[in-house]
Amino acid sequence: MTASAPIRGAVSSLSAALVHGPVREARVAARTRLGVYLLLDRDGEARTTDVLPVVTSDALALPIALRLPVTSATVRWPVEQGETVSVGGGSVCASGLLVEAVRTVRPARVRRAWQPRTERRGSPGCAAHTPSSMTRLIGRLGSGPGLTPEADDELAGHLLVRWALGGCVPDLEPHLHRTTALSAALLRAAAQGYAVPEVVEYVDAVVGGDRDGALRLRPRVAAIGHTSGPALLRGIHAALYAPPSHPSVERTVA
Repeated sequence: MTASAPIRGAVSSLSAALVHGPVREARVAARTRLGVYLLLDRDGEARTTDVLPVVTSDALALPIALRLPVTSATVRWPVEQGETVSVGGGSVCASGLLVEAVRTVRPARVRRAWQPRTERRGSPGCAAHTPSSMTRLIGRLGSGPGLTPEADDELAGHLLVRWALGGCVPDLEPHLHRTTALSAALLRAAAQGYAVPEVVEYVDAVVGGDRDGALRLRPRVAAIGHTSGPALLRGIHAALYAPPSHPSVERTVA
C-alpha cells in the first residue's frame, strides 16, 4: 500500500465527521495485522479522545471503523505505534499510507423491542432505573487487560440490552477517562445500540425470544477476542435477568 495507490474504503456514520472534517493529526495507538487504531484529541474537551480504527475486511466490523475492502493478507501497514498520521478531508494519510473514505455506511444496530423511557440520559429518573449490576460495572470501568477491558465488555452487553428494551442509560462520560480510548468509544456506541454484527444479531435473538437463533449465534460471540466474547455474553445475560424496563418483557436466554 503506497500513497500513490490509495485504498478506497467505507467509514461508519459514527466516525464520518472525523474523516470528512478538517485535517488533523492523529497518533497510532496500536497496530495489528488487521488494522491500525488512531487517536485524535478533541479540541477544548479535557481528557476526551476520539478513536478511528482503520481495519481490513477480515477484521471485526467495529461500529466506529473505517473499513477497507481488502484482507489483511494483502495489506502492509507502514506505520508504527506512536507515529503520527493525518486524518481529515476524506482520507487517512501518512508516508506510504493513503486510505480514502468513499462511502459512509451505517453500522449494525440492535433492534428496539420497546419504546424508550421518557427519562433523559443521566437524569435522576434514569439513575433510579439503572440496575445495580450495571452500576457495579460502571464502578469497575477499565478493569482487566487489553484495548477493551473485561469489565467494559460486560458493560457493553448491558448497554445493548438496555437499548433493545427501551431502558434509559446513565451518563457514562464522567467515568470513561478510567478506561482505554477505544473501549470508551465502543461504550458510547453501545449506549446507542451499536456493536459488531455478531453481537447485534445475538442480542436481537435473545431479546426476541429466538432460542434457536441464539444457540446458533452464541459461539460466534464467544469467539470474539481473547476475553471480549465471554464478557459480552455475561453482560447480555445479566441485563436480561435485571429488573425489566417493561413489565411484559419475557426473558428468553439460550
